[in-house]
Amino acid sequence: MVVSQIGDELINREITSRTYDYMRDCMRQIHTRAECIIYNLCFLKNSQDFTNISTHTPRQKSKAIDGNTKDHAHVSSGNTGDLQSELTELRAEIHKAIGDSLTAIREIYNVAELIEVISSDPYKKCLVDISELVKSALFLLKRKMPPGTTVKGDLPNGGMTIRCYPFFLKHAVIELLLNSFTAISNYQLNAGDSGPIICFSVETKAEEHFIRLNISDNGSGISNETKEHIFEPYFSLWGRKGLGLTIVKWVIEKKHRGSISILSKKGKGTVVQISIPVP
Repeated sequence: MVVSQIGDELINREITSRTYDYMRDCMRQIHTRAECIIYNLCFLKNSQDFTNISTHTPRQKSKAIDGNTKDHAHVSSGNTGDLQSELTELRAEIHKAIGDSLTAIREIYNVAELIEVISSDPYKKCLVDISELVKSALFLLKRKMPPGTTVKGDLPNGGMTIRCYPFFLKHAVIELLLNSFTAISNYQLNAGDSGPIICFSVETKAEEHFIRLNISDNGSGISNETKEHIFEPYFSLWGRKGLGLTIVKWVIEKKHRGSISILSKKGKGTVVQISIPVP
């Protein structure tokens, strides 16, 4: 069965289902980061109270310390100790709490941008920076990345814009990344290998009027026999639904009039090359 035989309706339905999954994941990420911010704000409030105890009587100091260190192990409960040392340590933790909160706020902003893209009008074409699209897909899948994975690549900042359907193209990149994650997590790396690696590169050739995105990994690789079937609907090496690469091919070739090729060797990793024409 080829992609054209299963129909646009089925693929659109599958993409919609996966979009809901990504949206739920985005909401979980926002919830986690919001909890981090709330915790840090509570910590900062208690820290402010603690820094004021130097004006209290010894009895008041002890009571203040006991009250403000209920959830913070960095202060010795019930023992004032060296107040100056405690305050120095507290200042360092305040600085870290502020930094963590700012990071969480920036990540919430990034997640909000992702929600805007994956919930946008699927059939709206617009200019998109291909590097930023890849980076945002990586951010969305950060929790699914195998531990110890090194991400390398040449993703230029700006200058690589393309008119595309960002909703669909991001789904294609996400599916390719998920396949790379599975390949490197299911592959027993050789002793001399440096660990799981995913690489990216983006290049453009004005005279050929296309942008090429390369995604490679040092995972399990694919045999020549398997490679002939990987875009077929419901074909899967990992026991999943088997529509991920079918979606990728549909998005690249049908929606963007581009091309996709896969270079791979069993046990040697995989390189996926996507070429999309530039109008």
